[in-house]
Amino acid sequence: MLPDQRKKQILDWLEKENQLRVTDLSKRLGVSEMTVYRDIQQLTESGELVRTSRGVSKKTSSSSEMAGRGSCTYCHKPNAGRQQIQLIDENNHVEHLCCAHCGILRYDDLQNGVSQFICKDFLTDTTISAKMAYFLIGADPVMQCCQPQVIPFASKDQAVKFQKGFGGSLYTLAEAIDELNSQMNVSGCCKKH
Repeated sequence: MLPDQRKKQILDWLEKENQLRVTDLSKRLGVSEMTVYRDIQQLTESGELVRTSRGVSKKTSSSSEMAGRGSCTYCHKPNAGRQQIQLIDENNHVEHLCCAHCGILRYDDLQNGVSQFICKDFLTDTTISAKMAYFLIGADPVMQCCQPQVIPFASKDQAVKFQKGFGGSLYTLAEAIDELNSQMNVSGCCKKH
């Protein structure tokens, strides 16, 4: 099989399977793993697939990827770097969201398909798992993003101290999901932004 035929075959398989391992590709194509790596390198450089720790994955369309990085996949506002949230699915596709408010609502839509839900602690700017974070909802406005404002914290103690100065109520992720859904059903949903 010629290199162009192998690359086309790899892309065809990725359309059906979303993710493939190099060893599996080598066996299916009847070529060495080194040959597969060369083919993958060319496909990666041309932007047709993404290399992952498990092998290769189907590349999302460039327009949706740019939209995902440049604007929130939930409310479509521009993403603000410090407040930005990332949802990573089981195929290592990343969704970028503008803030914890949109991140939590989107996570609620996708829960079973999400392998990582990443945000940053509001005070320390440290990357944390949102599944372990505490969320302050309804505090005095300190961020210019979606309402009700949701502020993530890694430490419950720091969140409580911040709450004393700025108000609001403190929630775990599961509680924050319920609270946001409750508030959004009363006052209209940010999906319509």
